[in-house]
Amino acid sequence: MHFLRFELDKDMAEALKYGVALAAGISHPEYSVTVDPVGAAFRNALVQDLK
Repeated sequence: MHFLRFELDKDMAEALKYGVALAAGISHPEYSVTVDPVGAAFRNALVQDLK
């Protein structure tokens, strides 16, 4: 099982609702990756969870 946690303050959440781009990444000594911007389907799913 995997768990992702997104810590967004109120201003960040509102910005996403208005269409601001979203980037995501992992920073770990054994694995590092950045997706900038994330795909539309992922971003839209996250925005739906913010409602």
